[in-house]
Amino acid sequence: RAKVPRTVTALVASLVEYGDPELTFCAELSVSAPDSVAEMEQQTLKTSAELRARAQNRAALKRFADAAADLEAALALEPKNTEILRTLRTLYEAGKDTAHVVATVRRLAEALPDNPAMQFEAAMLLMISEPETLRDDAAALRFAERAATLTQYKDPQILRAPAMAYYRNGQPDKAVATVKAALALIPAGQAPNLRADLEAALQTYSAGIEAKPDDPATTNHP
Repeated sequence: RAKVPRTVTALVASLVEYGDPELTFCAELSVSAPDSVAEMEQQTLKTSAELRARAQNRAALKRFADAAADLEAALALEPKNTEILRTLRTLYEAGKDTAHVVATVRRLAEALPDNPAMQFEAAMLLMISEPETLRDDAAALRFAERAATLTQYKDPQILRAPAMAYYRNGQPDKAVATVKAALALIPAGQAPNLRADLEAALQTYSAGIEAKPDDPATTNHP
């Protein structure tokens, strides 16, 4: 029943929050939480459905940490519910909690062992996340090899993960072989960006082979 004033502050705030120039808003209005939300805050919730409902309400109020806590509790009641994990990941991303995003993606990959895209994503996150303390090269290799196996080593995009994982786990020769196999799968003139990425990786991994020390068993010492 009232006009909400448009302000530059609202535009800037929405741009900063969403990071998308096409998702900016010129006005903002704060409202009180409905009574149902306030009532639910006072309750001790025992079922997954109740916890998920409160999480949704809390997320709408941008209380991402509280919403995530509810979903973690719901997940404890339904440990195989991947939908809860997906929503949990979204919440951690909204709260810019990188450590929990990485951990949740890893849990999703473990819960969806036959999903190659999920295996690939987990592998890549475990190798490139910042800070480096979030990385786990050994686990990344397991997920990457699983993704490659599920796609029968015929998806050049997926093969990027095992190639990188081999290199990061001290196996540059396998990394080079995997990249070459991926390049051979790309038809001539197609996927130029992927081809460029793979060729750059090939140079890096090949340099790793050249820099690899000789086998101590065959090296002659004075």
